Amino acid sequence: MQKFSISICIPTRNRKDLLIECLDSILNQSVKPNEILIIDDSSNHETLNYINKLKPIYPFLRYKLQESQNGIAGAVIEAIKESNSDFCWMLSDDDLLEKNSLAKVLEFINENQNLSGLSVGYKFYDKTMSYRIKNMPPSRNIRLPNQVQFNSIESTFQEIGHHLGFLSGQIIKRKPSIDVINQNKLEKYMNSWIITNIIGLLLINNPKWAFLNLPLVKYRSGNDSFLERGIYKRQLITHEELRNTFLNFFDEESKTFKVLISTLVNNRMPRALAVIKANRASNTELFQIFKLYIKYYSTYLGFWIKVFPIFFVPGNLINLVRKLYNVYKKNR
Repeated sequence: MQKFSISICIPTRNRKDLLIECLDSILNQSVKPNEILIIDDSSNHETLNYINKLKPIYPFLRYKLQESQNGIAGAVIEAIKESNSDFCWMLSDDDLLEKNSLAKVLEFINENQNLSGLSVGYKFYDKTMSYRIKNMPPSRNIRLPNQVQFNSIESTFQEIGHHLGFLSGQIIKRKPSIDVINQNKLEKYMNSWIITNIIGLLLINNPKWAFLNLPLVKYRSGNDSFLERGIYKRQLITHEELRNTFLNFFDEESKTFKVLISTLVNNRMPRALAVIKANRASNTELFQIFKLYIKYYSTYLGFWIKVFPIFFVPGNLINLVRKLYNVYKKNR
């Protein structure tokens, strides 16, 4: 039986302090990766200076600078091309690995050798990583067992399609990934959901995917770099870019597409909109978001029952409830 190797691939840009925490969580694993590959999207020199201090101690640490800013899509593609292992574990620079995560993943992929890749679960934390927040369900079925294997692109996306967009939870087989990159015109796939697109392309060729439903990653919430573009443009990433990503693989009238949109409306949008209102979005922004939602979701009953009423709840009230909840969690 082949023993697989794994690279931890970390896109980063001007977030040295967060990267330090991320690297510490990897370097303290009971089993070390074959390599840690840092893809730097034109950072300042602080990141490189820090990496240079670590290299003599950890020779498996590699650094690659992208001369021009290629965004997350370019960084992910670059990581796949540059890595030297059988599998690439994509990890956001602000997330952390739980203890023994790498050992559990390596054990699983060495026992299940025909996979295109796998997804892993996570724990949801606040921005400071000091207390837990209730997780979003990884799939439409929150009672999935600890290990699930899928044998079609449809079953994978129907059950964990939204989770496939969580970069730090995705581990892809490198050789097939290189093949799909080389065999496809990537223009329509090069967006914020590049990892979901690559997984979809992988599953067309080999529809065997797994979900290791264990909390192996610590996810840092409240640190969305896409919000730098503004609240409304961040919403476009979810409600237009993600929609188009799903349409790259499924017809709009297909069961899979309808399941994905229904899951978005019923499970994810109410919480997302509540956070937007708690963060005091302006009335202009809220009206733009409302028009966007009506455009895509007005035919879904769940929108009118679960999402629409939140537009009328005062943001201050939502924020008060959130603050009380945060105090409760900190003091537990």
